Amino acid sequence: LKIKPDMGEAHVGEGAYLVSMQRWAEAEAEVSRGLALGSEEPEKGYYFRGLARWGQENFKGAYFDFQKASELKPSWALPRQQMANFKVTPAG
Repeated sequence: LKIKPDMGEAHVGEGAYLVSMQRWAEAEAEVSRGLALGSEEPEKGYYFRGLARWGQENFKGAYFDFQKASELKPSWALPRQQMANFKVTPAG
């Protein structure tokens, strides 16, 4: 990050590390920065941001991030497994 601060992958990786440390708000900000800069594997960014949002009890945001990760890489099981934690009902 010090050498190339505009590298999206580095920010996503830093966010993943922060998720592992349960530093949820910092992780969300870092992954969001990485996604904004562009990433070769954005599904990973959405997945880790979903975990960070889950940790902050932003369940709606987490669900949409897991859903986006699953859309970007349908063969990846982890986002689908996380989505199984939700019960989605129609608004109204």
